[in-house]
Amino acid sequence: MTPKITIIGIGLIGGSLARAFKRFLPDAHVTGVDRAEIIDYAQKESIIDIGYESEVLVDACADADFVLIATPPHSAMELLPAVANACKIGAIVSDVCSIKADLVKSAKRAFENSSAVFIGGHPMAGSEKPGVASSDPYLFENAIYVLTPDGTTPEEAVGKLAHLVGKIRAHVLLLEAEEHDKIAASVSHLPQMLAITLMLYVAGKNEENAMYLKMAAGGFRDMTRIASSPYDIWRDICAGNRKKILAEIDGFANALATLREKVAEGNLQESFENSARSRLAIPTDTRGFMHPHFDLSVDVQDKSGVIATIANVLAKAEINIRDIEVLKVREDEGGTLRLSFESDHARSQAKDILQKQGYVCRNR
Repeated sequence: MTPKITIIGIGLIGGSLARAFKRFLPDAHVTGVDRAEIIDYAQKESIIDIGYESEVLVDACADADFVLIATPPHSAMELLPAVANACKIGAIVSDVCSIKADLVKSAKRAFENSSAVFIGGHPMAGSEKPGVASSDPYLFENAIYVLTPDGTTPEEAVGKLAHLVGKIRAHVLLLEAEEHDKIAASVSHLPQMLAITLMLYVAGKNEENAMYLKMAAGGFRDMTRIASSPYDIWRDICAGNRKKILAEIDGFANALATLREKVAEGNLQESFENSARSRLAIPTDTRGFMHPHFDLSVDVQDKSGVIATIANVLAKAEINIRDIEVLKVREDEGGTLRLSFESDHARSQAKDILQKQGYVCRNR
């Protein structure tokens, strides 16, 4: 059966979902809902089959087997009643918001008398670059995709949505909404707050001595990479999960105070060893809340234009470099570049292309 999928909100995530469905489910019929100019772009780029403006939401949802709300949380909550009334019997509705508890409660009320089924969702993938123009069919490859059914959700509906998500190469994880938000506060929202704080702290020191940011490479860049995340996305996250984020900040402050004592005592070996062991438990075959980059080291010669040459070669193959850093420079000998990509697939493609050009490449 050809699945009919309606996506409300054709931005980075919604556009990437549409591209992924078109790539991995070529028989799927994908409908998009957004502003007129975005719909025009998405249709011209063959991202969607047909588009509607938000004013005709009923028409967009009426015949859909799946409806995915890919908007910020406040917009998603506002849309829930209209979507619940518009869907046909047996339709499955989900969202992509990164906070779940409040939204799932709102959905419970909106879908109480609906013939459709709502299941909360959160694909743990993203990019610093917003908008449909940055959408990528491989964005969800090996990414964790959380679904938050409750005890009343029909198992058949959960199975159908999980099957659909699996088709775009994501890994389904079932969690309760409250548990999702608690974990997200610790491993996603707290790191975002820490990255911002560390960046602002050192930037303040840099105002007095410009050498601070000149020396800020390697580990500092890695730790503050997410400090450039757009506030428009984080506004709703911080508001919707405020209590849990505050609890994690307090907990981390206590942990930092304990570490301070160990620094003062010169007693850090156990902390380093325990940290190293714990980090090994992080899965390397899936992407989680932190949306890591997929890095590639490239050995290059010491000559002008080499970075531009590599960038142009990959651009011709439509491979986007998310970040680039010179790791090592040896005068008259060359050095090593670190290239970062949005997916393992993009990194593999880049590695293959550059190796054919004679470059020595290694996954990082």
